[in-house]
Amino acid sequence: MLRIGILGANGQVGTEICLLLKLWPDVEVTAFCRNPASSVVLRRLGIECVHGDVSSQQAGTTLSQMDAIVDFALPQGSYASVVAAYRRIYASVFAGLPKQVAYVLASSQMALGFGGETQRIGRYWFPRTVYGATKRFSERCAKSHADANGNPLYILRLAQVHGLIQGCSLSMKQIAQQHKSFRVYAGPSYTVFCYTIAEAIVNIARGIESTGTYTLDSSPPWTWMEVLNLLANREIQCHEMPPPVRTSLSSWIGSSLQRHKEPVQANVLKWFPRLESKLRYTNRRNQIRSAFRSLDSQGEFVLDSGWGKLPGRRLIHLTDSRQTMQSYWDKCAECLKSIADA
Repeated sequence: MLRIGILGANGQVGTEICLLLKLWPDVEVTAFCRNPASSVVLRRLGIECVHGDVSSQQAGTTLSQMDAIVDFALPQGSYASVVAAYRRIYASVFAGLPKQVAYVLASSQMALGFGGETQRIGRYWFPRTVYGATKRFSERCAKSHADANGNPLYILRLAQVHGLIQGCSLSMKQIAQQHKSFRVYAGPSYTVFCYTIAEAIVNIARGIESTGTYTLDSSPPWTWMEVLNLLANREIQCHEMPPPVRTSLSSWIGSSLQRHKEPVQANVLKWFPRLESKLRYTNRRNQIRSAFRSLDSQGEFVLDSGWGKLPGRRLIHLTDSRQTMQSYWDKCAECLKSIADA
């Protein structure tokens, strides 16, 4: 029997992973939560919970009995407060942790650096979001503690997570039920289902995956149309659109001026009336073109996702979730319905 401990178990992803692992054969899952109020749903689902800070004696004793610890903790606040929270968590968890216990850090694709206004998926030297910066720090900090303590470390950079209770899934389901057709970027989606995350955790606990940093998306990747069809429970009509052309320097200058047009007009263009007149004409022309494009695509919802392929190393023992997930999806739905009706 594999024993798996989940930190940050009361979040959306942590809760669904706990439920999936509870249904998994030969797996015993324990959820670590700060207090009983945060574990109400987990306890109603029949999941064993340990309450209190991870630095407590009870939590430390239970953690040391696990085959694998999975960290879904998500501190909130400013960059400085989040960094301090990660330092405290890792110092507490790794103190006295047996060397054979595998540590799985649930990081994010945002650690690659894209996000915010940067929609092209890829590696970036500087992170585009504060969230991405904190995730990079958490990876470095966890690696430092794992190396010092001798624990096997697995960093899973999760793609956009979908499941029965995931916020992005519920939002996308609502949109899919309101629109008959969608326009999406060509190519694979950057998504992963909670089932695949749970499968990866079980494989790691069994010792059949090598340590390291991984990008965790569906294997093979789902298309956006497949994701929408599953969430809406019907056939969705999707039209693919090519990714935007890489922005030239002149286009970048133009978009920057557009975003800050009021300060530019007030402080710069007042000295160049002919240039101001030309830019006003160009802006109005672009607005009219955009309006006509909206009329042409009336009834279609443009899924404003990023484009490109997620870089990074992949786990090699994952199954195709199209073929293996459905029975667990149905069982989880029944469990969630039972506590909702109670």
